[in-house]
Amino acid sequence: MQPGIREMLRRIVAAVGFDKSEYEKGTLRHIGESNEEWFLTCWLRWKRTVSLSNEQREALFQWAEEHVTKRVQGIMEGNHRNYYGECAAYIAALGEARESGGEQNGKQATMAKYMDAYSRRSAFRQEMRGYGMVDGRKK
Repeated sequence: MQPGIREMLRRIVAAVGFDKSEYEKGTLRHIGESNEEWFLTCWLRWKRTVSLSNEQREALFQWAEEHVTKRVQGIMEGNHRNYYGECAAYIAALGEARESGGEQNGKQATMAKYMDAYSRRSAFRQEMRGYGMVDGRKK
């Protein structure tokens, strides 16, 4: 699993309070997976059974990108350096999702777009590299 998606999975499970034990109640089945692994199993099952039109998929990507952009702008404009890793995770996850949806080089293109906007922030660039951004600049 790609690092951006892994981090978003962790954040989603924590944010919604997902607990696999709710699935185990009243059944004879024990789920050996962690909360995150079981959530991913459920999510992938949902993804296989629900089909979206290209228009619906693109609308979801646009919605997600608007939210990522707002969050990144808020953090960058407020100079909240401690949250650069969060920004990088959101950006990487968005790009990974675009690639998963068939967009060739979606992750690098998405990361490059945000890196171009905040190219003077070396700490941000470092966080982006941690999520797989290919960066020709050093430090």
